[in-house]
Amino acid sequence: MMGENVFKDMTGEPVARAACMHWYAQSENFDWDTMKKRPGTHASSFKQMIWMDTSQLGVARRGAYVVAKYRSPSSEFNVSQHMLQTWQ
Repeated sequence: MMGENVFKDMTGEPVARAACMHWYAQSENFDWDTMKKRPGTHASSFKQMIWMDTSQLGVARRGAYVVAKYRSPSSEFNVSQHMLQTWQ
């Protein structure tokens, strides 16, 4: 199974940097006390970036698009056991 983050650049910044900043910005939507995303928000791209069980990462860019593929995908189950606590 694979996890995936996809980004389309609309900023004009270097596209790889913009993608990482966009995905990491979802950390604002993550509640470290409950280890869940805040209601009505998205945090799956951030969660995938810091998922401890990820053993492989592939990233590709074509034009304004960046795609990151992760093995093993993040999950809603046992989140606290799989996230890198040092990222708090």
